[in-house]
Amino acid sequence: MRGRAPMVTATRRSGLVGVLLALDVGERRVGVAVSDALGILASPVKTLTRTTTAALLEDIAELVREYRAEKVVVGLPKTLRNTHSRQTQKVTSFADNLMKALDVPVVLWDERLTTAEATRILRGPDDGRRKGTSAKRRKRVKDNVDQVAATLVLESYMAAQRSGAASPSLGDA
Repeated sequence: MRGRAPMVTATRRSGLVGVLLALDVGERRVGVAVSDALGILASPVKTLTRTTTAALLEDIAELVREYRAEKVVVGLPKTLRNTHSRQTQKVTSFADNLMKALDVPVVLWDERLTTAEATRILRGPDDGRRKGTSAKRRKRVKDNVDQVAATLVLESYMAAQRSGAASPSLGDA
């Protein structure tokens, strides 16, 4: 052999810097997903249960520290007509509080239909309406749908960043 092949090092792509944490914020539960440091893979992490806003903010701050996240992506629930609903306003208000509680940027990202898609993914080929669907299977879907939805939000955000799409900031929501 003539020598060693040059060592290949991973570089950060423009717009994707470090680990991202994504949240699918619901009335009772918040799904959490995290990316790898290169912004290629998104993985479900856990589902947080809402008790108080302060406790939820602390739980999320702890996850940001644990994963060394450099940005938090919050799913913004718009209507199918791309308008804001009461839930959109609640999530925007929560994101405002999150931005004040964290030392990393917080961005809002369109999450339309992610929960429906996550439910479809978890149910698999059986749509869950067939007679004989087990209570155990329904519980598995319920327990995991929020974190899978957060994963879909994160995948969408990372794909848009790779394609050069503009990312809305908290004020753009």
